[in-house]
Amino acid sequence: MAPSGARAREGSQIWTTILNGPPSVLVYEIDTAPREVLRTLDTESSWSKVVEVGADGTKIYVANWVGDDVSEIDLSTGECTRRFRTGDTPRGLYATEDGAYLYVATYDDGELQRIDLATGKVVTLFDNNGALRYIVADAERGQLYISDMRNDAVFVHDMASGETREFAATDEKMR
Repeated sequence: MAPSGARAREGSQIWTTILNGPPSVLVYEIDTAPREVLRTLDTESSWSKVVEVGADGTKIYVANWVGDDVSEIDLSTGECTRRFRTGDTPRGLYATEDGAYLYVATYDDGELQRIDLATGKVVTLFDNNGALRYIVADAERGQLYISDMRNDAVFVHDMASGETREFAATDEKMR
């Protein structure tokens, strides 16, 4: 079992996936106080993994490994409203604070992609044939830090200039 979740900005709810058994398509919405599952949300894809809460807290975005897409789920209705086709095996997600974009790190392609949430257009910003995993944002500085498991590195992407460069080398992953 490998859970991956996102916490609501006010901290009262969390959304998580659980990869076990057949390919999971469900996101579990959990109330953090009593630790109870409130409902399950269908991503309409396959092997749902990483969850990111949108800027205004009304939507979540879910990276679907085998589906090679990202689901957008409206939290008021619990319905999947859109799916965005991405590179192979989307993993890390970051929704910008202004609600305009969703950044996606793809594991099998090694691409950093940006989805325009108004139009749904997906653009590849960086491609190093790596295995990009997690995105950690420094919104104040406008930078994203992206781990790359294949190239044993962390990259930094400047959201204003669009430039991506190696930030630090890392130790080799455990095999």
